[in-house]
Amino acid sequence: MTVALQVDASAPGITEEADGTLSFADPGTYSVPFLITVTFAEGAVGDTPPSTYDQPLDLEALTLTLDQVRA
Repeated sequence: MTVALQVDASAPGITEEADGTLSFADPGTYSVPFLITVTFAEGAVGDTPPSTYDQPLDLEALTLTLDQVRA
């Protein structure tokens, strides 16, 4: 399984640095949309029972951590 995070830093006042760090022009509240993609390796035919297809995923326990670094 691989997990990828894609951040949309195109909102006014946000700058994305080359290392992926986000900088904000001013103090305040910003909306930063993101997309998490989870990719599962393909298994052999018959490895995954059809009853497990298209099941809802409960993200209530998902935690994202934002680390603030003063420059």
